[in-house]
Amino acid sequence: HVIPVWVDVDDERRIVFNAGEESLHLKAMRRDPRVSLCLDDDTPPFAFVTIAGTVELIDELPVVRAWAARLGQKD
Repeated sequence: HVIPVWVDVDDERRIVFNAGEESLHLKAMRRDPRVSLCLDDDTPPFAFVTIAGTVELIDELPVVRAWAARLGQKD
């Protein structure tokens, strides 16, 4: 399952993104925490990087809200 998401990096250099509770990608991550990300720079001269790893799902509402606010400020 491939979807675009806004990402950021936390203080421990982990990539962070939000997923809606009913989203297909969250259901897939709950079933199998292995993920692959492709970060794409759409500005010339264009670049990308792919990353594979496992997810750590965080359901703590204050943490989720803080990251949602931070990610929502992205351009």
